[in-house]
Amino acid sequence: MEREYMRDLLRKRQSEPDNLKLLLPIKTKDGAIVKKLGQRSATKIEDSNQNVTEEPPKKKKKINKKFVVQSEEIQVDPNRPIAMVELIAQRENAKNAYRCKIGELASEVLEDPEKRYSNVTALIRFMDEKNANVRVTVCSLTIKALLEIFLDILPEYSIRSQEGPLKKETIQLQKYETHIIKCYEQYLKKLEKMVGVLKQKIAVDKMKKDDIYLAKLSIKVMCKLLTSQPYFNFSTNIATFLVPYLNHKFVNIREQVANCFSELFKEDKRGQLSLLIVQKINKYIVAHYHKVHSEMLTVLLGLKISENMVKDKDQDKKTTDFSKEKRSNFTKITEVLYLIYFRTLKNYSNSSILTSCLEGLAKFAPCINIDFYADLVAFLNNLLENEELNLKQQLYCIHSALLILNIQAATINVDPTTFHTHFYRKLLDIHAGTTSSELSVILKTMTQVIVKRYKMMTPSVVIAFIKRIFTASLNLDQETALEIIQMIKPVMLNCKGASNLVETDCDSTVQFYLPENDCPENSSAYGTSLWEIVALQRHPSTAIQATAKSIVKELLGKTDEYSLNKLTKFSQDSQKPYDPNYGSFLTTAPLPKKAPKRCKVHDYQVLKLIKIIEPEGSFNTTTLNSSDATEKENEKKKKSLKKQSTLKKSKKTRT
Repeated sequence: MEREYMRDLLRKRQSEPDNLKLLLPIKTKDGAIVKKLGQRSATKIEDSNQNVTEEPPKKKKKINKKFVVQSEEIQVDPNRPIAMVELIAQRENAKNAYRCKIGELASEVLEDPEKRYSNVTALIRFMDEKNANVRVTVCSLTIKALLEIFLDILPEYSIRSQEGPLKKETIQLQKYETHIIKCYEQYLKKLEKMVGVLKQKIAVDKMKKDDIYLAKLSIKVMCKLLTSQPYFNFSTNIATFLVPYLNHKFVNIREQVANCFSELFKEDKRGQLSLLIVQKINKYIVAHYHKVHSEMLTVLLGLKISENMVKDKDQDKKTTDFSKEKRSNFTKITEVLYLIYFRTLKNYSNSSILTSCLEGLAKFAPCINIDFYADLVAFLNNLLENEELNLKQQLYCIHSALLILNIQAATINVDPTTFHTHFYRKLLDIHAGTTSSELSVILKTMTQVIVKRYKMMTPSVVIAFIKRIFTASLNLDQETALEIIQMIKPVMLNCKGASNLVETDCDSTVQFYLPENDCPENSSAYGTSLWEIVALQRHPSTAIQATAKSIVKELLGKTDEYSLNKLTKFSQDSQKPYDPNYGSFLTTAPLPKKAPKRCKVHDYQVLKLIKIIEPEGSFNTTTLNSSDATEKENEKKKKSLKKQSTLKKSKKTRT
């Protein structure tokens, strides 16, 4: 046993290098424990060699593998077994060497780009690193370093080749610009090559994590280049390359590209790049038969067509040529945009696209051609009868149709009562569980139905809407209920007969209220009272309490100037601070007052506690019988003392 143990120990010592030893491990911030190797002293190495039995010298073996880090060659023998600690140490040393080299090259370019532009080609070569141990770190570092370099170097205009005789300075500048364009083109090609992993029809489990990380990083870099340099060379190529990734299976990639395009639409003043993106989206949707994700159409909501049209009218006459080109670009954008929307309305099998399509119609309704208004309103009316639509889609249909009717009421001969009844029916489906996006649509449609059109309705319809809106406000959260009440308040004050909802006098001639009737005209809302406003006066929110009380006082004509001024200042404030989604309420609910404690009264005895202060400061309690006896004795003593004092006075007077 001892001989076998010694043989194993000798084999381990022979396999390990003589000049290395294990050092104490280091714990990083991430919690990983990294082991390191250090060199032994020369004396210890000699002692260990003397103790080991001498063996015949072995022949030298050839070294096949080499890798270069910062112009230094480290030789590795493939046949010699290597410890894991040694491999980790070699990998970390190689990474640090690459970091230093990339940092030096990038800093030199940023210091003097016109003289050190050759360093950019050297950095691009690092993107072709094939060593699997160092590839991810080297490629990610070079991609980020080159991004910062190009953001600092590239101009805001497109570079074009010049012909004819040139000066020396311009020739040098042209060489510099051509070299930058070539490097930029190579950089973009390498990024596209890395992103190509996501195009492969492979399961996510089979993809390598390193390749996915580099692909996502390269898409992020391309989005950054497009938003920061939209007018430089190859911007159209980047835009066309990124359009298909709005329909990718990874959600974060879709959101990243959508945010990039929406930011680009806001900052695009010419409209050329926006027109190109909209055309590419149209072609992609047609090619895939409308089977795409919702991000394909939600991106188009970032277009600012109406704002740019208004700005062109306010410009000077000097910029007429530019404004004509810009106007033509935006008119083409509107044509392609509504071509997409009308095609999706006809093929509304995909519900996710239909929601974003209806939202886009509601936003860009003022920009539609007048010839399409009547057909569009009729189509939306037929679409509302479909039972497959959800609440949000139906609300968008009502909102867009009424928006068109408010804009072009004279030219379109359509009865809006059908849309009013649809909205009146959907008010009972609103509750606090609905999402914030649906609540925003409800508020928009409410402004279109009631606030802007209450003068065109009969008073009975307006009162029916007021009654149902207050009923729905009891089921909503604090923010939405407050906004709805403040929105409906001026309608109530200007409507005839709204004060009857608050008064207690009842009229026998009025019919009974029918709350389940979906038609507001036939619900006979005059026969009810607004009992919901009493419940709102006891709401936990003090803001809702104040608005509900002020509505009652103003309807009855009992308001003060102080309360009116206070409420108008409050109504001008935004309602967002009252949103409970942020984690806390802005207005704290007042605590109820504590009622005084009542003693239990029994038929056979009335218990009454009396506190008697002792000389030490403590308290004792006695019952009613003992306290009454002591009181009687004290009264007798007082009476006897009074008699004695009166007798003494009478004797003195006699004497």
